[in-house]
Amino acid sequence: MNIWWLVIGLFVIAIILLLISVFTKDNTNNELEDRLDRLTEDQSQELFALKTRISELEHAVFNATNASQESYGEFDTVEEGNTYVVAEEEVEPVNVESIEDDVRESVINDYAQGYTMHEISNHVGISTNTVQAIIDDYIENR
Repeated sequence: MNIWWLVIGLFVIAIILLLISVFTKDNTNNELEDRLDRLTEDQSQELFALKTRISELEHAVFNATNASQESYGEFDTVEEGNTYVVAEEEVEPVNVESIEDDVRESVINDYAQGYTMHEISNHVGISTNTVQAIIDDYIENR
């Protein structure tokens, strides 16, 4: 019987301690919340700074691209909100059959190796529109 009094006493003490812990304010939670709020604010500011820098870089690249494309006269630029889109003007179709076979083979080989249209255009010495026409013809007539 003495053991039951001990168990009941410990159980009552546990309930009292549980109630005390629930109703007392914990300062560490407030400190953690404050630290979390500061960290979140710092991250938001850093993210805003990064987005601003990316926007500035996109604008600089857009201006550089626009300047280089104006010399070719192939592209117009359209501003949509904060995004700059480079829209291609209509280009006259290229007669692929009039292109020499070795040039066509070189374009197809470079394309198969994973080069971009611009890289192929520089390598072969023809316009990107002609490269695109050769590749399109190759894909259609495989």
